[in-house]
Amino acid sequence: MKQSIFNPDRRITYLLLLIVMIFPLVNPLGIAIKPSGNALLAYDYAETLPEGSSVILIVDYSMGFTAEMAPQALALLKHYDSLNFKLFAATQVPEMATALSQMLEDTYGASEKVYGTDYVDLGYFAGTESAVGAMGDSIIDVFKTDIHGTSLTTLPIFQDVVKLPDIDLMYAATSSGTIPFIRQAHTKFGMPIVFSVNAVMGPANVPYVQSGQAVSVLVGSTGAAEYETLIQSPGAASAAMDAQSLAHLVIILMIVWGNIGFFVERKREKDKKVQEV
Repeated sequence: MKQSIFNPDRRITYLLLLIVMIFPLVNPLGIAIKPSGNALLAYDYAETLPEGSSVILIVDYSMGFTAEMAPQALALLKHYDSLNFKLFAATQVPEMATALSQMLEDTYGASEKVYGTDYVDLGYFAGTESAVGAMGDSIIDVFKTDIHGTSLTTLPIFQDVVKLPDIDLMYAATSSGTIPFIRQAHTKFGMPIVFSVNAVMGPANVPYVQSGQAVSVLVGSTGAAEYETLIQSPGAASAAMDAQSLAHLVIILMIVWGNIGFFVERKREKDKKVQEV
């Protein structure tokens, strides 16, 4: 097909999209993001809890979902850290134990919170839903030691916490399912739960907020970016939204430009036929 300014080489199109997507990832533009209801629900609920409240984080997503899920977890942990919440953190996915430790180091550790007093890394636990249910009787019996092999009975953070209902809030970041947490934490003990899920899971899980079985369900990178906006700490998700917004803008402009070209070419053909006559 003949190339023209209205029909450029597709490689130019791909290059342009690549540039406008990479630039904001390297230099975030800070395009305004309006937080939605679920981000506000999660944020406001945390704000209503008294300083020093406790929260348990359960990471239930694999490494393949890190790009979408980790920014959500980091944003909420930063918020909980700023509110001086006591944090109990664990994962149901073996490969995520190291990543969880790094998240704790980047949030609670970076703000000089005291390990064992202000937060604890419980590492990986097996048993999935049955293990979460067993925490309802005794968290110490399920884990026994932290990720470093230290007995939980020796850690100050466990002075007032023995079982799951002793904790004020559950935060579950999951790519596998929310039902086990609802069954074992909310249904049994009335525990409030904030969920982070990937984008595909959003439509099926947001209704749990309306039913009262979840405080909030944050969805994908959008949920993370909205929460970053609320805590005024732009991160990877906000940069990703900048890139996505610019890419959408370029695509829209290309569609408009293509339509202009269509009408220009049609007019040229019409004028040519008139001249031939």
